[in-house]
Amino acid sequence: MAYEAREDQRAVIEGVAPVLVVSGGAGTGKTTTAVAAARAHLEAADETLLRLRQEAARRGQRTQLPATTRVLFLSFSRTAVAQIIDRAANVIGELRPRLEVSTFHGFAWKVITGFGAHHGFPPPQSVLSKANQTVPGAPPGLTYDQLMPAACRLLALTKVRNHYSGRYTLVICDEFQDTDATEWAFLQQIAPAAHRILLGDVNQSIYEGSFKPGVNPAARIADAMTLPGSRRLDLQAASYRDPSGVLPAAAEAARQRRFTDPALRAAARQGRLAVTRITDDTGYAQVTELARSARQKKHTVSIFTHTNIAVRSHR
Repeated sequence: MAYEAREDQRAVIEGVAPVLVVSGGAGTGKTTTAVAAARAHLEAADETLLRLRQEAARRGQRTQLPATTRVLFLSFSRTAVAQIIDRAANVIGELRPRLEVSTFHGFAWKVITGFGAHHGFPPPQSVLSKANQTVPGAPPGLTYDQLMPAACRLLALTKVRNHYSGRYTLVICDEFQDTDATEWAFLQQIAPAAHRILLGDVNQSIYEGSFKPGVNPAARIADAMTLPGSRRLDLQAASYRDPSGVLPAAAEAARQRRFTDPALRAAARQGRLAVTRITDDTGYAQVTELARSARQKKHTVSIFTHTNIAVRSHR
């Protein structure tokens, strides 16, 4: 499907605020809109660079111009990264190589392997489990929990900070409401002067609570709104993935626990909503297999459960 931005989505694409906090439920097009904003950002940067080159040529001057900029898109899981890359292809087109999509840990590893050799992390480095790290003779390396703090140490160095500040002029973070204190601090240290687009939805948090201590979606959104120049944009409930509105209405009814709502009955009648009663591990296996089959067909999958615990443990 060709992407055609709605008015609320155009506000994101054309937004010039230093920080855009973009809120919207599942299917409202947050990710795709952010990719469209990345394209608009890169095109504007290229136009500016071309103008500077033309002005320098007219004056007969040899001027050092800014490097070609890139956009960094951070997400939590490799699966989410793969989906972002897949959705980005048609939206960003030929500029795709300049959209770098990574997990938090993956980007931290990139910083460490790129600049750690002379600053406390000599090669070869490995990513180790906590158990492996304690084994006598274990290779030099860091656990996952140590990656972002180590990368933050490197980003505090002037040359490292300048490198990423020159590389990225826009940083996008998906599901930012689920960042803990370490991830939030890491996000702020990457190219601090770059524009920020923070995508989130307090109702989609799957990390809140004991599963990931320190995650408080409402508080994190409030933190984002205190950043200098921040502006909040709420996307409409209409779904980019389902323009008919059937699934968004059913999803909202499920979220509010209105299980007798006509929207749920309509979605089930049309075969667009599967309700599975899970009493043991067999039920989970059935849902997992349905999701895997749908993903193989390139379908977008949403699974609604009574709590987010099941989603977390089977993600």
